[in-house]
Amino acid sequence: MVVHEEGRYVVRRATTNHWRLSLTDSGWHVVTRTNRILDGRPEAPALLAGGARGESARG
Repeated sequence: MVVHEEGRYVVRRATTNHWRLSLTDSGWHVVTRTNRILDGRPEAPALLAGGARGESARG
């Protein structure tokens, strides 16, 4: 999330997301979305790395 504050833009929060989609007759639908905040915890880089390897997100 980026906010405009006192004449400048400030990043308040950044997250990484993993989307699992399903193609149906009516188009693409979201099956699950997993997100992790980028704040130094190991869960976010693990989610990014797993997605780059084509792995499913875990919880």
